[in-house]
Amino acid sequence: MRALCKYLFKISDEEINSLEIPTGNPMIINFTDNLKIDNAKYLDKERAKPIINLD
Repeated sequence: MRALCKYLFKISDEEINSLEIPTGNPMIINFTDNLKIDNAKYLDKERAKPIINLD
């Protein structure tokens, strides 16, 4: 999961170590027609960790 997030969100080698992926809280990622990430959110907002900056 960490490798997939690193690729999709273009996370640097230094930043990937601080990425927390919560157990049992699926993330929904919506893509544009050009397959760029439009937005991303966790299903359970109460337990959600901050998502990587998508800008």
